[in-house]
Amino acid sequence: MLETQLLTTLHALIIEDNPVDTELFAGELRKAGYDVVWNRAFTESEYISHLKQFPDIIIADYSSPQFEVSRALKILKEKGLNIPLIIITGTIDEKTALECIEKGASDYLFRDRLGRLGHSVEQALRKYGTNREHGVADETQRKGEETYRTILENIQDGYFEVDLIGNFTFFNHSTCEIFGYSSDELMGMNNKVYTTPETAKKIYTVYNTMYRTGETSEVTDYEIIRKDGSPIILEVSSSPSRDGSGAIVGFHGILRDVTKHRRAEEALRDSEEKYRSIIENIQEGYFEADLAGNFTFCNDVLCVSSGYSRGELMSMDFREYTTPESAENIFYSFHNIYLTKKPSEIVPYEFMTKDGQIRHAELSASLIVDSEGSPLGFRGVARDVTARRETEESWRRYDFIVNTSRDWMSLINKNYFFEAVNESFCRAWGKNRQEILGRSVADILGEKIFETEIMDHLYRCLRGEESRHHIQLELVPSDSLFFDVNYYPYRDQTGMTTHAVVTFQDITKRKQAEEKIESSFATLHKTLEGTIDALGFTLQTRDPFTAGHQRRVAELSCRIARAMNYDENDITALRLSSLVHDIGKIYVPNEILSRPGKITDIEFDIIKTH
Repeated sequence: MLETQLLTTLHALIIEDNPVDTELFAGELRKAGYDVVWNRAFTESEYISHLKQFPDIIIADYSSPQFEVSRALKILKEKGLNIPLIIITGTIDEKTALECIEKGASDYLFRDRLGRLGHSVEQALRKYGTNREHGVADETQRKGEETYRTILENIQDGYFEVDLIGNFTFFNHSTCEIFGYSSDELMGMNNKVYTTPETAKKIYTVYNTMYRTGETSEVTDYEIIRKDGSPIILEVSSSPSRDGSGAIVGFHGILRDVTKHRRAEEALRDSEEKYRSIIENIQEGYFEADLAGNFTFCNDVLCVSSGYSRGELMSMDFREYTTPESAENIFYSFHNIYLTKKPSEIVPYEFMTKDGQIRHAELSASLIVDSEGSPLGFRGVARDVTARRETEESWRRYDFIVNTSRDWMSLINKNYFFEAVNESFCRAWGKNRQEILGRSVADILGEKIFETEIMDHLYRCLRGEESRHHIQLELVPSDSLFFDVNYYPYRDQTGMTTHAVVTFQDITKRKQAEEKIESSFATLHKTLEGTIDALGFTLQTRDPFTAGHQRRVAELSCRIARAMNYDENDITALRLSSLVHDIGKIYVPNEILSRPGKITDIEFDIIKTH
């Protein structure tokens, strides 16, 4: 224990990159009887930061690789701090040690003589006037300064001090965070580095005014550029700094990052401008009304749709231009908004235009309240839906027609998926719409039917061609139905085909009727051929001299017809007519036809009649 007791607590700042050596130095001080509280620094920024706590003693390792002792001494001198600094070294020569003493070092010790550290500290403290006699006063002053520094380091706002030309000489940690620079980078930096020329000129004007008048400046906004290049807005309040004689030697002040606040204010102004612009340009009517339902504001759309001028509408309440039933609905809706303070659902109503037309509209409204939440009135949007109502009615009629049709109707997209079907289609396949829509044609009609019967026609239709064919479908086993299928291209507003409208018309009964007709015709045709053959045979038996003549004529006629590419139906008709071309012989008596001798003129006239 030292004979002369110094400060009850020794605040030491140790410049050392090795934590083990740092603890070694602190241990030597404890051996010497000091209650030591220490901070370690091994970079310049850490050193400057710890100086703000005004240590009693600085112990510096001369060989510290990241921070030179000479720089530490220079910073003490620049800041005007009267703090003793003792150098610990293992390699320094006497000449270098003396140079350090000349630069302000209190003493130097070799590492193999650390036992002298306590004595060296005692001598340094005595030399710098921090012995027991002054310890209490110095401790009080140090605590006051520590309190001041603690306040500065913990406030959210930045605190700064600059010289007369605008170079930083002191600042708190918040200033570093606001600017984005480290303490080392910011120290000594001029305002021209982090501002635009216009802002620098603005700062110069403020500082110049304070220097001339000696008065504190008004709170001023400055736009500065952070280290990362991002611009921010600072709200700065600054005052002149004076020395002991009262001369102005610089400026100090408080700065606050108000970027978000200013941006919010700007956004609010933009929002209000956009709000006004939107209200005047939206297709819907916008209105504001007092609690009694009288208009206090409306946009031009509401005037145009109603036929009233803005001045006329301002003197009306909603009851004057709506039907009685609609007025009651609107009153109930507004009353509910007032009670619940919740926006209304869409309220349909009918209104009367100035020229007496009754039109359909919808409105949605909410409550207007003051800053304390008290109701002031209502605001809302009203839209004329007359055209939409008419369209909806037309659509309902169309939907009714489509869904009452017995034909199957469907809308198929380019991926061959159903997008719409009517009720007949659903009933035929025993499914509801949800089970069909979004599924492929192959899923519903079957892969085989799709590939062999449908796909080619769909492909051509989706390329813009109409198509038609007959198809046989078996919806239930052993029960086939026949359909007339039509494909119509569905085009968008540009004329491009986007879908295929496909209709299936059940023609099973018609097909069955046609088959019956064809069967009857075939039977009739066969009967006719039999009759003609019988007649031909009869002719041959009555005229033995020309027997086989009809058959030979028929065969020759058919050969000629085929050579001339006649249709088979025409050839069949030609054959039948050839077989009976001598049908007239039936009326000629047999005795005339079979007489071997010469016939009379009368008999010849009878023969010519056939």
